[in-house]
Amino acid sequence: MKKVRRVVFLLLTLAVLAVGSTTAYALSAASYVPTKATSYYLVNGKWEEGNHRVLTYKSDGRLTKVSSFNSSGKNTSSVSYTWKGNLITKVKWSDGDYQLFKYKGSKRTSYIYDFGEKHVYKYKWKKNTLTYKTDDATITTTVNGKNQIVKTVNKGSNRTYTTKYTYYGNGNRKSYSQKTSDGNTYTEKYNSKGLIVSETGKNYSYTYTYKIKNGKVLERYCKYKGNGSSSESKVVYTKWKKVSRLRNCDGWGYSITLG
Repeated sequence: MKKVRRVVFLLLTLAVLAVGSTTAYALSAASYVPTKATSYYLVNGKWEEGNHRVLTYKSDGRLTKVSSFNSSGKNTSSVSYTWKGNLITKVKWSDGDYQLFKYKGSKRTSYIYDFGEKHVYKYKWKKNTLTYKTDDATITTTVNGKNQIVKTVNKGSNRTYTTKYTYYGNGNRKSYSQKTSDGNTYTEKYNSKGLIVSETGKNYSYTYTYKIKNGKVLERYCKYKGNGSSSESKVVYTKWKKVSRLRNCDGWGYSITLG
């Protein structure tokens, strides 16, 4: 699990992103967030039950913890979030991995992560652009007037990653797209309610549709197509919490995994 997370990290989080899943499933125009979810996968025409998740939030909609359980009810993993105002300052996984973010006002000033080995990065700002260097890359990030990340260029010796972000007026993410110098692409799109509707890579795609009643997401259905094959899965939500605000990212643009 750690090896997978580190690979994802090297590809994505050097662009100042969250490690692990960067997919969020929050409504922005309703007043409920899911607190219990169960995954299902379509196998030979039958839905087979997968893992369960329990999610906890503050009353203002800030996600504080996601716990995963297998079909037998055993807790398999968890991730917790620490907030300062509208910004996430710490993400910690149950296996001991963690990320730390420091800010001056709403501008991020440093980033620390430890996935078996600790790394510390301090940012240098010039107007609305920050830069920092790793062992083999230079990262340049641009923010907008709200100090939300809108573009990152990760330039390494063998490959360059260019990532762009857009947002809705309420601060929720509208889109995320990444292109590499070798032609690979990845894009996420969200609707006006903050729900992800598609993920598209170079040779594959995921599309999402929803069942919603009285502001509560009851089910998220996913269709995958790629490499000449397809599959179907869904998440069924059975408990919810009423909150004052709904988010799919923090004030910086760090994506929050909800479903």
